[in-house]
Amino acid sequence: MKLLKKINSEMDLLLDEFDIDAILNDKPHDFNDNVKRVVNDTAQIFISDLIGKLRERSIDLRSGKTVFVGGGSILLRKQIEESGKVASPIFVDKISANAKGYELLYKASRARG
Repeated sequence: MKLLKKINSEMDLLLDEFDIDAILNDKPHDFNDNVKRVVNDTAQIFISDLIGKLRERSIDLRSGKTVFVGGGSILLRKQIEESGKVASPIFVDKISANAKGYELLYKASRARG
C-alpha cells in the first residue's frame, strides 16, 4: 500500500495496515497526535492525488453521483467526503460488495457462452 510506505518513511515508524486502519477509523491506538496527524494528512493527499489522476483522464467526480465500493473506500470515506472533489458520493458499506459484483459478472459471462 503506497500510503503505508509513505507514512513509514516520513515517520520512521514501522506501522502496519492495522495501525493505519485504527488511526483512520478513530479506534483506540497507542500513537501520539503527531502520528495521527501525519496519517490523516497523508490519506487526504492520497485521495486528492487519486481524484486528480481521474480528472486527468476526463473523469470528473464533481458532476453526478459517484459510487464507492469496497474496503478502501470505506476506510477513506472521511477523506473522500472532505476532499470537496466529489459532488455526490455514495458508499456501499458491504465489505464483500466487490466480490459479489465480480461473481455476478462471471455468471453473466458464462451464461452468454
